[in-house]
Amino acid sequence: MADLINLAAYPIADPAGPERARTVARLRDELDRQQYCVLPEFIGPDMCAQLVQEVYQRLPEAYGNRSRLDRPGHFLSESFDHLTSGRAI
Repeated sequence: MADLINLAAYPIADPAGPERARTVARLRDELDRQQYCVLPEFIGPDMCAQLVQEVYQRLPEAYGNRSRLDRPGHFLSESFDHLTSGRAI
């Protein structure tokens, strides 16, 4: 878990730990108030870079809906070539 999650910012590894209980309570409160919660830097920077690289490597194999709904019943063609144009990660 430590290689995926930034446990320094989100101490959730110990299921019985007080830090985990406080973190979960804070996030539940945020969900109750806003209907969403934000977890900045939940995934550590090294793992985030690795995951982004994996997404770009697999992007050519992914199914993509290359149209978008402009208004009900009207689809406009949209290109996703910019996603595979060799962007540096």
